[in-house]
Amino acid sequence: MINTNTIKTNKHILKIENELKNLKKEIFNHKLYKNIKTIEDIRVFMSMHVFAVWDFMSILKSLQNHLTNINIPWTPTKNTISRRLINEIVLYEESDFDENGNTMSHFEIYLKTMKKLKANTKNIDKTIKNIKQIQKNNTKKYINNNHFIIYKNMISNLNIQIEIKEFLNFTFKTIYSNQLHKIASIFTFAREDIIPNMFINIVSNISKNSKTDLSPLLYFLNRHIDLDKNSHGPMSLHMIVDICKNDEKKYNQVIQIAKKSLKKRIKLYNSINQAILNNR
Repeated sequence: MINTNTIKTNKHILKIENELKNLKKEIFNHKLYKNIKTIEDIRVFMSMHVFAVWDFMSILKSLQNHLTNINIPWTPTKNTISRRLINEIVLYEESDFDENGNTMSHFEIYLKTMKKLKANTKNIDKTIKNIKQIQKNNTKKYINNNHFIIYKNMISNLNIQIEIKEFLNFTFKTIYSNQLHKIASIFTFAREDIIPNMFINIVSNISKNSKTDLSPLLYFLNRHIDLDKNSHGPMSLHMIVDICKNDEKKYNQVIQIAKKSLKKRIKLYNSINQAILNNR
C-alpha cells in the first residue's frame, strides 16, 4: 500500500509549493471569477476552457506511456510506485462515471455538459475531428518533434484565441520533450486542481437564480474536487518525488516548467475574462 499522507511535508515538495505560491495566488484571485455572473458567461468560459480539459488528457496519457509498458511483449518498468499511481489516476480520468452512472472520461463528461448548457463546442469538435484524421493518415507513434510540428500547425489553423493556442503549444512542446519530470510537473502543479474549488461557488450561486439546470456541471466540479483533494493530488506529488529522487537539478526544472505553465494559465484566464466582457 502506498502511503501518500505525508508527502506534502517532503522537503522538495515544500520548496516547490513555496516557489509557486505567488503565481497560484494570482490565479486564485483572478478577476475572471468575479466576472462570471450568468449562464452566458459560463458558456463562454466553457467554450474556451474545454481545451485545457482536453489537453490534460494528453499529459496524463503521456505519463502513462512513460511510466508503464504498453509494448508487446511486455516487460516491467522501473518506476514501480509511479506506474501504480498513474494507472489509478488514468482509471478515473479516462473511465469515470457521469451523474447517471454512464462510463466516460472527464473530458467527455465536460463536453456533454457543454452541450446540455448550449455552450459552443464547434472549435473543440473540429479539433478532435482533425486529430483523428491526422492519426488515421499517420500510424507512427507520436513521440518526436516532427509530430509536435504537425500538431502545432493544426492548432495554428484553428479559429481560437491566440492565448489558447499558446497554452496548447506549451503543453505539447513539453510532452514531446520526452522529459518525464517536466511532463509530471505540469500535470501535478499546473492543471485541474486550479479550477474546481474556485469555480464551484460561482456555479452554485448562479444555479440558485437560474432556470437552467446546472447540476451536470456541479457534478463534474464536485467529482474533480473529491478526486484531486483526497486522491490524485497526493498521488501526483508522490510521483514527482519518485521520478526526481534526490536530483536537485530535476527539482529545479520542475519548478521552472511549473512556473511557465502557470503563467500560460494566467494568460488564458485573461483571454477568457476579456471574451466574457466582450460578449456582453
